[in-house]
Amino acid sequence: MARPATHRAEDWIAAGWRALVRGGPAAVRIEALARELGVTKGSCYGYFADRAALLAAMLAQWRERSGGALIARVEAQRGTPQQRLWALIETVIREGARSPEPALRGWGRSDPAIRATLEEIDRQRLAYLEGLFRAMRFAGDGAAIRARLCYQALLAEHQLGLAVDTETRLAAWRGQFALLSAAPA
Repeated sequence: MARPATHRAEDWIAAGWRALVRGGPAAVRIEALARELGVTKGSCYGYFADRAALLAAMLAQWRERSGGALIARVEAQRGTPQQRLWALIETVIREGARSPEPALRGWGRSDPAIRATLEEIDRQRLAYLEGLFRAMRFAGDGAAIRARLCYQALLAEHQLGLAVDTETRLAAWRGQFALLSAAPA
């Protein structure tokens, strides 16, 4: 594959994600990324002051894409709360194979700053899910419990890394969705 003649900050960030997924945070080294990109390591410093700045940019990108931007994409589809919940689930399942989230969560176990960012995103996501369940008329703890179950199941999809094709996973999720969204008795 031909390498681009110039590299943007986004190229360095993407290379950083690939390294993180392959080998954890210790693998995100500017010299190794430069080799992968076919450039000198000095070219990184045109965008990032140091490795810490690159890592911070990676985290900021993930925070935006995985939090507010994902929710905005789902909300833009409009529809009923059930339709938006399914759109969210389907998006997470379809895009999950490419997600660096398992590696990021592993990193968060040893880095308090990463853990704090993960907790912030978890709160944002749970609040959004709970809002959807409340809009489906689940009152009291029913909305919070369903939101937590749904979120935990979606996280488990990523963490387990099940080697099942997307359509099989979506079929299984249709059953879970039916249970989560069924009107209370």
